[in-house]
Amino acid sequence: MLQNCGYSTNTVYCHLKTCLGPTFRSDYIAYHANIDLSRLGPRPNRVPDRIEFLLIGEFLRSRDAILMITGNKELLEGTPWLKESIRMRNRYIDPLNLIQVELLRRSRNCPDASEEQIEELRHLTRLTIKGLAAGMRTSG
Repeated sequence: MLQNCGYSTNTVYCHLKTCLGPTFRSDYIAYHANIDLSRLGPRPNRVPDRIEFLLIGEFLRSRDAILMITGNKELLEGTPWLKESIRMRNRYIDPLNLIQVELLRRSRNCPDASEEQIEELRHLTRLTIKGLAAGMRTSG
């Protein structure tokens, strides 16, 4: 479609990146996504596996489109310092994600828990959220 207008996809991408600057960082956003961790999270029983399959497929197609448009072989290829920063950060963030998944699982699967236990799970979950937010804020 872009070729019909006389512009290559790479030209449009470069123009958008120049005009919008850091706000147009689709490769940055896609690099942050972690499909493996997202599959561990608790899902309400009403969400069928086929929806998860569709979401993962859409993510993979979007990633492939970003790579095609940017002409890169991998995400964040043009900003290795940012890629390394995120990789280093994930060493600390991923365990917090796993703890959060387990806390959410426990809070949903403990119908006999006392009010005190439920409040403790909520408190710990809030702490993981704050830790993840702080880690992401300071490292890209």
